[in-house]
Amino acid sequence: MRILYRYVFKSAWDYSFLALIVCAVIFLTADFFEKVDDLIELKADAVISAQYFLYRLPFMVSHVWAPSVFTGTIVAMVVFHHRKETVAIRAAGIGSRAYFVPVFWFALLSALSFFAFREVVEKPLFVKSQEVWTKGIHRHKSGASGSFGQNVWYATGDMIIRAAFYDPSTRTFYRVSVFSLGEGFTLKTRMDAESMRWSGGKWVLRNATIFEFRSDGVFIQGKPGYDAGFKEEPDDFMNFRFLPDVLPFWKLYKVVRLMRSEGLGTEPYEVELFTRLADALWVFTACFLGVIIGNHRRLAPHAVKILAGGFSAYGGFFGLYQAGLAMTSANLLPVYLGIPCPFILMLFLSLHWSRSIV
Repeated sequence: MRILYRYVFKSAWDYSFLALIVCAVIFLTADFFEKVDDLIELKADAVISAQYFLYRLPFMVSHVWAPSVFTGTIVAMVVFHHRKETVAIRAAGIGSRAYFVPVFWFALLSALSFFAFREVVEKPLFVKSQEVWTKGIHRHKSGASGSFGQNVWYATGDMIIRAAFYDPSTRTFYRVSVFSLGEGFTLKTRMDAESMRWSGGKWVLRNATIFEFRSDGVFIQGKPGYDAGFKEEPDDFMNFRFLPDVLPFWKLYKVVRLMRSEGLGTEPYEVELFTRLADALWVFTACFLGVIIGNHRRLAPHAVKILAGGFSAYGGFFGLYQAGLAMTSANLLPVYLGIPCPFILMLFLSLHWSRSIV
């Protein structure tokens, strides 16, 4: 049995890895041709462009991880049927359900690897790719929007900060404006800068333009490095409304707890938290779906039927999963209902289909 388990595990691993490479290359090619017009229009440097796509590669890999392990598993089943190996193990008195043991360990390893890869590799490099696009490629385009398409705000008693993005790992605000207020909520100064970074125990504006509003007019001066005079420290931004999709999982969990303790709305953050766990669970589930479909008596051993039925089932379940995410993100369903429901339905259908395994 150990030989069989090792063989099934290795086959699923080999085909999944091959599918992952093929899907990632296709994704990268499509992304390149989607961006090529902008790169030509903005006269982007070739080295910076290559750096941008290199940083985006883990993002693409994480998006094709689940379909790749599903494809690898179901192709392994097709190959077993084609080589009559399934017939051989049945003749030896071993049923197709013996595949579930090695596939369980393969699915568990795939899900844990996916979760770790996404948190340790994909998230930090995705942030870097957005920085390269904004500062290295997109900076010359007038009227360009923030790198993540939205602005974030922070206010104290006498200051207001608006920034396109705040990166807690480097303690840096990007494309930032700092408004200093006087009595009666009057505007004293406005400081616009490419970035504002915590350095030497203070917030330093980089390439700042300072507007001083006085009774006798507006005075403008430029400073390559300027103390913003902002008293808050990086730890004070733990409950700041970060973009949740770029925070590491443990930091996101901590932010949710802190925001709950302060009575703030945490819905987008909880959705992101549950989505990351659900994506890893989806990788785990996709492996078993491939085994069940690949050995269903109405489909096996015909390769065309297995592949058609498998990808139809995968597409249907994935559509339900995305619908649940969309309804949860739109606050039409609570997070504990919209995300788990597709998996519960998938579980019942998979158990029903598993009764028809040859």
